[in-house]
Amino acid sequence: MENHVAIKILRSEPQSHFDTYVLPFSEGLTLLGALRQIAAAIDPTLAFRDSHCGRGVCGACLVRVEGQVRRACCTPLEAGREYRVEPANSRVIRDLAVRF
Repeated sequence: MENHVAIKILRSEPQSHFDTYVLPFSEGLTLLGALRQIAAAIDPTLAFRDSHCGRGVCGACLVRVEGQVRRACCTPLEAGREYRVEPANSRVIRDLAVRF
């Protein structure tokens, strides 16, 4: 799995559970990029807030990664790792999409 990255995402439907997605790793891959790849090519039902600014300013893409709230657009991923991703707060709309 050295050339891959695993993203373990807390899903909300039909009941809370984790789904794990394995993606090929490319240099410069961010968590937001990985979420976009998952939604586009693997699981179009994944709900998350796509970045509005893409530069870490607006905070629309906030998620909890390994227990810490982070901006997905500014969170670089490393090859060979698994990342646990959960909603940023408890006001879940669906999956990683939350009310602010």
